[in-house]
Amino acid sequence: MEESPRLRKHDSLSAVSFGVFLILAGTISVITPGLYEATVRFFKDFRLVQIAPNFFLPAPTSNHPVLYLAVEVFCYLWGLFKIIVLVLRFALGSSVYLKAKTFSRMIFWLGAGLLTGMLGTKIFGDAPGGWFAFWSAVAILLGLTLIVEAIILAVAVRSRPR
Repeated sequence: MEESPRLRKHDSLSAVSFGVFLILAGTISVITPGLYEATVRFFKDFRLVQIAPNFFLPAPTSNHPVLYLAVEVFCYLWGLFKIIVLVLRFALGSSVYLKAKTFSRMIFWLGAGLLTGMLGTKIFGDAPGGWFAFWSAVAILLGLTLIVEAIILAVAVRSRPR
């Protein structure tokens, strides 16, 4: 909105974010006991599940709490980092587009952490039914974050002096 698309691509906070992403992913991989084995078991556990007549989708057949907990922790930490990025965007005077994008990503990652925790504690139900409920909830969350971003941008455009 306020910047050209070319300038938006070279945002320095995005480069820092990528570095933090790698540090978080690596740290969680190192400090979570048995994560590698849990990940291997997770992918070996997939089977085709019939969800409608003659319609099959892959799903794990059991719960994988170690993997789900690692993903949940990552989502929460990444969401908290997005809060820091949002504060920096306001302090640095970033465009409304970048602020809206960061805010919607923050909502998504914190929500994804919550949903992953629900998957790990079987609130969505046992596998494989809980697996499909989880992905349905993620789709709803994604839609919500896109709507929030659009509302912020629409309000910014309407309030801009003409």
